Amino acid sequence: MIGSAERTYSTEHKHPGWSEQNPADWITALEETVRELRSSHPEFTSLGAVGVAGHMHGATLLDSLGEVIRPFQCAGRLSPNA
Repeated sequence: MIGSAERTYSTEHKHPGWSEQNPADWITALEETVRELRSSHPEFTSLGAVGVAGHMHGATLLDSLGEVIRPFQCAGRLSPNA
């Protein structure tokens, strides 16, 4: 391991039991983190693999083109029948 970095993003709780995140925030956080690692660790550009963590159980709904159609829904909001 040559280094680590992290970012946070918001989770909305509009109603009891609801937790939602904007998947675009995940991409922004990843891009910012990669920029930070590239600038602080020159050897980052020669890596063969990078580990990324942060997703939890839930549903990210996409349309037929692979575009996000609504915020990520954390599992506490999903119906027991889902």
